[in-house]
Amino acid sequence: MDITTLSNYVVSQFSQQSPDGITPMKLQKLLYYIKVWTTVAEQELVSASFEHWDYGPVNREIYDSYKEYGRNVIDPTQLDPVHINESARGLVDFIVENYIKFDAFTLSAMTHMEEPWKKTQRNNIISSDLIKSYYRGQYFANNFRPFDLSNNEFYPLHNYSFTIDMTEKDAGEITKYSSYEAYKHALIEAENRFNEEW
Repeated sequence: MDITTLSNYVVSQFSQQSPDGITPMKLQKLLYYIKVWTTVAEQELVSASFEHWDYGPVNREIYDSYKEYGRNVIDPTQLDPVHINESARGLVDFIVENYIKFDAFTLSAMTHMEEPWKKTQRNNIISSDLIKSYYRGQYFANNFRPFDLSNNEFYPLHNYSFTIDMTEKDAGEITKYSSYEAYKHALIEAENRFNEEW
């Protein structure tokens, strides 16, 4: 898929769900994680490459397209409406839904802790081999073996502060859900309980 088409889709579909809107920096990280997880799922939707820049992975074409926004939120009304096919949309939406709650600097910090960015020299392209070898071993990768939200258990992105004192097996068992829907339901319940208490 063309990276510009994908970026327009992400901004137009997810700006309202992003607590802080979508800035160019946040968009770069969302697109990077789409590339990562579609690669892991062996459904490589993003042929574009990402380079090691100071604030994490960056695609030059997207950088040039959105640099006029600087640190400001991208206005989705300025973009052409985009439609992508249903199978691609399900995969892209799932990935973005799991990262959209993080702000741009948190997403950048996440990429800084991950080997593909760390092992790539500044301004060099992060290789598909590094992406595959690192991310296939991550907990979240279980969601793509195969990708089937209707029938698979769901493995959320690890909250390292919660799981750091646990064995990998224990952390996996505690944070695994029977389905993606069960996970989303648990999040809503937790938010409701929090709002009731506070």
